[in-house]
This record gives sequence, C-alpha cells and structure tokens, in this order.
Amino acid sequence: MSNFEHQVAGHDQIVYVEAGKLAKPCSSIEVQFYEQAQNTKLKAWMPKYFGTIPYQSPNESTQHKPHEFTRYVVLENLVEPYIKPCIADIKVGTRLYGEDATSAKKERMEYQAQNTTSGSTGLRICGIKVYDETLGNFTSHDKSLGRSLTPDTIIDGLRVFLPTKVYSSVLDVLLASLRAIRQDLSESTARIYASSVLLLYEGSTDHQMGPRVRLIDFAHAHFEPEGAGPDQGALFGLDNLCRLIEKLIQERR
Repeated sequence: MSNFEHQVAGHDQIVYVEAGKLAKPCSSIEVQFYEQAQNTKLKAWMPKYFGTIPYQSPNESTQHKPHEFTRYVVLENLVEPYIKPCIADIKVGTRLYGEDATSAKKERMEYQAQNTTSGSTGLRICGIKVYDETLGNFTSHDKSLGRSLTPDTIIDGLRVFLPTKVYSSVLDVLLASLRAIRQDLSESTARIYASSVLLLYEGSTDHQMGPRVRLIDFAHAHFEPEGAGPDQGALFGLDNLCRLIEKLIQERR
C-alpha cells in the first residue's frame, strides 16, 4: 500500500489499496456508522464502502495510540476520476467530539469550537488544494487557514477554493448537492460530530468531470434512535455553507 497524495486534512494517513479504492485507519465507531448508513439515504452522499481489512501500524509516528485502530475501512477513491482534482475539506457542525469523549477531550473541543468558526458558523475549513492551470501547479492550504478565519472572512477561504475563473456551473452543482445533503440529513437521526463535507471539482479544462460533494470522516458519528430528530449543529453549518456559496454565485452574475 502507498500513501494517498491528495489528502488535504486529517491526522491518519490514507493509503491506496487498489484501483478505485483507499484505506483509512478507523475505530469500531466509524465502521459501525458506515455499516448502519448503508440502509439510509445518506449512503448516496458518502464514499462507497467496501468493508474493512486488518490494520497494520505505520512506521511513522501518529497522533493516535496504536490500540485505537484495529481495522482499515476500505472506501471509494473519490478523486480518481479527476486529472487535476481541486479539493476542500470543510468540517461541519458545532460539536467536535463524540459520545465516547473524555472530559478533557470534551473541554478541549468545546474551546476549539468557541475560538474558531466552528462554534459561530458550524463550519471550519480544514484543508484546500487548488490547481492553477495558468501556472501549471497546485496550491495547498492546511488547517491553519481555517483557524485564521472569522465568521466575516470565512467566505474568503471559499474564494481561495473557488476563484473567479471557476465556472459558475461548478458552484451551481456544489450548491444543489449541498442542499440535497441538507435535506437528507434533516430526515435522519445521524449525529455527524466532527465530520466534514468534501467538495471536489476538476481543475483542468481539458477534462470533463463534474463536481462532487460527499460527507466524510465519521470517527465520532452515530445514529440516534428513531424519533430523536436531526443533528442541528450540522444543519446549521450546511445552511451557512449554502448561503456562502449562494453569495459567491451572486457576485459572479
């Protein structure tokens, strides 16, 4: 297995497994969420799930203790159809910890939410990779960009990902997908704490591949019992993301 070159956020190294498939170190919580989601509408907005394989600890240091992972979750490689994939990983929701969080982790994540755009907008840009066809190279931005933004300037982060030369049709597709995800999530009891939306579009004008939006990263996600209602923090974030993209569309008309 080799490292995935287009990872823009996250601590855990994603690796190639075979054509069209990636493997991501995961906990039993994430595996359970993927398996339960297979019978829901959210399945359409998640990477295709191919089960799990045994986890082998990498040689390099990791932020997680080795015992936290026992498996890799095998998923669809969302960027494979693209030649020059432009990618944004945007964390959604106001709560950044799962049900299993310790008191210390809960306190730390609440502080982080309060001091970034997560708490105020339900959004935080975790990573961006954009291809500049004129220069012929990629530009990447890590989580420090998102942490430097405020509710008033978060739209500037989106402008980095969606510069004015990007066709308005790309923004239209992204917006329509986000609205559809928002609708399906509003009818679900899923709690996607600290999960992200992944936005993708093709950076090369020589290749016709449509934009995509997917929900990713479910290490702290779970389903509540029927009747519990939706994840209001995630809906809040998606509403704000839709509003920001609507504003970008209006600016370009």
